[in-house]
Amino acid sequence: MLPQNVNGEDNQLIERRQTRAFCSWDTFHLDIIGAAALHTATWQGDSGIVEYLLEEGLDPDVADNAANLDLPDNDSVTPLQLVIHTNDITMLQLMLNHHQLVATHQGEDFAGSVLMTAVDEGALPTVKLLLEEGYVRVDYQNAVGETAMHRALFKCKPEITALLRSLEEPFGWALLGTTSGESCLHYAARYSSSNELGPLLDFYRHWSREESLDAGESNAFAELIRRVDSTTSTPLFVAATSMANSPDDRITKTRLLLDAGGKLLGASPFLVAKSSSSMVLSEEVQQCLGLWSRECAEDSLDDVTRFCLKYLVIVESAHLESSGHYNYEVVNTFVSSVHSADSMPLLLSLPFDCSAVSLLLTLVETLGTQLNHSLLLALHRELVDAWPSRVHRFHSGRKGQYKLNFQEDVSTLL
Repeated sequence: MLPQNVNGEDNQLIERRQTRAFCSWDTFHLDIIGAAALHTATWQGDSGIVEYLLEEGLDPDVADNAANLDLPDNDSVTPLQLVIHTNDITMLQLMLNHHQLVATHQGEDFAGSVLMTAVDEGALPTVKLLLEEGYVRVDYQNAVGETAMHRALFKCKPEITALLRSLEEPFGWALLGTTSGESCLHYAARYSSSNELGPLLDFYRHWSREESLDAGESNAFAELIRRVDSTTSTPLFVAATSMANSPDDRITKTRLLLDAGGKLLGASPFLVAKSSSSMVLSEEVQQCLGLWSRECAEDSLDDVTRFCLKYLVIVESAHLESSGHYNYEVVNTFVSSVHSADSMPLLLSLPFDCSAVSLLLTLVETLGTQLNHSLLLALHRELVDAWPSRVHRFHSGRKGQYKLNFQEDVSTLL
């Protein structure tokens, strides 16, 4: 019933004004909770109203929120999320069938947007419907290049990752990377638990065997597990330096990747310094040694301090040719400091003489053996493998070569 016309207004005029105020789809919302018309219809499970809203919706490019399924209420919940939360397949199919009237974030494909939302929410029935009914392909990528597998790994949704691995034709996403070059293995190494990484590695082994048989190749899995992103980081490097998970989980993940043949370094660990007579370690090597030495110093401070001292002698050797002796004052000051492990990042960034590389390699191996640190030992192996390829290029343009033999100097300092 219309309210009493206390001002003598025409009843039809009042009705028209109320219709504009409460039933216009471009303005109607519940102010108290910030809910749009689609929120209200979705809450009620009224597919008839939802269908009417979508059929009467304006052009998605028009500044109108009536058909925007990504419009959040004050609790940051969108109508689409409500449908997915409740696993209302009928309502979801209705929205999918009217996708041409629905505005999506950044203009993405609607079914693809629904897939990503469903993965994030862990809505297994919705994901199965979208993929099995062909609403969206499994290799769909969002604006930053993520696939459904990327999102499932990022959100730690094991039921979704298991579904994606079990599809009859799941390989569409296997080689896809994000806009920053991160593969699914990069995401698993950074965000997921070891319980997720193991099955993913098994999946890639199986996939690579089939690919290798078809292409007559034998190293598809090795290439995949050593693939680098835009920062030249490998999955093993990501797992070994990520602080996102617990130390125990990180150890387990790095062991899985090492056993699978993963490599820490995606680029040369030795870089020529500004002075042609010296070199520096790459940022990746510096990050590894700095992080692991600080962690190990908590239980093995003496071993780490000894490593730092010997490394400092290597750095001092870069100045030996001009001075003829070591700066023992600097060495003693460093040794007396209780913060030697904290000084490692600065120490590792300093240049060293090429002739001292053999001792540097020995230092890394010794520390890894003393601490039973599998990653340090793996890093040592990669440094050894990488160094011969640099020797000829480094020495070919140098004159007046000299050999350093300062093992006795190091021994006397310890």
